[in-house]
This record gives sequence, C-alpha cells and structure tokens, in this order.
Amino acid sequence: MFFCTSGMLLCLDRERRLTLILGAIFELSDTVAAEVLEISPDNFRQRLARARRDLRSFMNSRTNPRGARSRTKGVRDRQHIGRKMRGNLPQTSVL
Repeated sequence: MFFCTSGMLLCLDRERRLTLILGAIFELSDTVAAEVLEISPDNFRQRLARARRDLRSFMNSRTNPRGARSRTKGVRDRQHIGRKMRGNLPQTSVL
C-alpha cells in the first residue's frame, strides 16, 4: 500500500504534494496548513482542490472507465485462445 500511495503522490509537483499530504492525509484545517506553508487559507483550499483534481486525473488516465486495471492485449489473446480450445474439446460424460 505504501508504494502505491507514494507512486500516486509522485505524479504531483512538490507544492501540490505537500498540500495534499497536509490537507487530505494529516487532515489539518485550512488555517493551520496554510500557516505551515506560509500562504493564505483561501490559497491553501485552492491548491488542495487542484491537487485532488490532478491526482484524480492521473488515476483516471491509468484505469478503464469501470475503475479496474485495463488488460493487456496479450491477456486478451490468451483468453480468446483458451475459449477456442475449450470449444474444440470432445464431450465427455461424468458418472
């Protein structure tokens, strides 16, 4: 889980990564997080919204519309071959 989260955070630039960590992971209030970053609370909220948007966009670009990982062509080909082979097997009865 740690590596997955780290990888997702690395898609953001340093500024947005810090903002997302303070606001979404540490759940600091906008006032406290803005003070840590030495910006206004309004600016922090805007940065947090942009960081969430960028992270969502990154994740959507790497998954199919249903949210599952998209399959590679090789997997689809092997599944197709497996279905064809099963269709050509002789019928047997199990007693």
